[in-house]
Amino acid sequence: MRITDIQLQKNQKNRVNVWIDGSFAFGMFEKDAAALKLQVDQELSEAQLSEIKQNIVLRNAKETALQLLSRRDFTKQMMLEKLKQKQIPEDIAEQVIIFLKEYHYLDDEVYAKRYVKYYSETRGKHRLRQELLQKGIDSEIIDRALKEVSQEEALYRIAEKKIMTLPPNYGKKDLQRLKNYFLRRGFSYDEINACFSRLTDEKEWSKSFCSIFGLLKEPL
Repeated sequence: MRITDIQLQKNQKNRVNVWIDGSFAFGMFEKDAAALKLQVDQELSEAQLSEIKQNIVLRNAKETALQLLSRRDFTKQMMLEKLKQKQIPEDIAEQVIIFLKEYHYLDDEVYAKRYVKYYSETRGKHRLRQELLQKGIDSEIIDRALKEVSQEEALYRIAEKKIMTLPPNYGKKDLQRLKNYFLRRGFSYDEINACFSRLTDEKEWSKSFCSIFGLLKEPL
């Protein structure tokens, strides 16, 4: 195997990409490449390449992943995408994921539970599900996370505030905007109707507000 090119990375000027036999092989810090005296047209054996990837590339990839996790949480899919962006080979990235899972730095179940707990005060379960699916969380894990939260009180508090923002001379467009607001946040028709029914029962609203609830009690 022959090193055919060594290029500075565009986004990280202290790192280089190494190409072997015309194909991208790995990225590493420029100082490591210099220490190894890597250069174009240099021949590498399988053993040498494996040693470089395991002793240097993998070590650097683990450090990169830990730095990322020190700033925010990641799912497995999110971490793989980030490592790919940093020019880390797929086989090395998979080893990093195994390492992170082994030491519990990466856990999709924990991520889903934290995410749902944090955002369930402002977002419905439908929206939370879609967002977690986009982050690569398995459906079964999402189901378990969503079962642990009840959004009845959260929706009630939001609705209580939103209703007071309706103009005195509200019309159908105002009602539609109100309904759409809750739908966009991922709450279901049934949840919205149940919430408004509760408000009607518990609050001494004016007749105009009661008429709003009467309209909303019809299927949305």
